Amino acid sequence: AVVSTQSTGTKPKKIPASSFNKEKVVEVIAGTTMAHALTNTGSLYVWGSGNSGQTGLLEARRIRNFATEKPKKLEALPKNREVKAITCSGDHVLLIMEAERE
Repeated sequence: AVVSTQSTGTKPKKIPASSFNKEKVVEVIAGTTMAHALTNTGSLYVWGSGNSGQTGLLEARRIRNFATEKPKKLEALPKNREVKAITCSGDHVLLIMEAERE
C-alpha cells in the first residue's frame, strides 16, 4: 500500500493497492502538492494538486484548482515507451523513459 498526505494535511491516508489496477508500485515520489507512483509495467499514476500542471493530467488544464485524492493513470505519455525512473522537486517532475520501441 502507498501512504499519502496530499489531501489530508499531515495525517497520512492509505492508498489501496486496487488504485493501481493490480500493477505493483515500485517507486513513489512526492512534491509539494502532488505524488507520483511508478509501477512494474512502467505506468505512472498521479494524485494531488494540478493547479500548475504538476500532475500531467489533461483534465487539470480545464479545471481551476484541480486536485484528485485518488491515483489516476497518466495517459498523456507515449504508448510505445516505458517510464524507467521518476524524480521531483517542489512543483515539477522529471521522467526518464526508455528509447522508442518500433
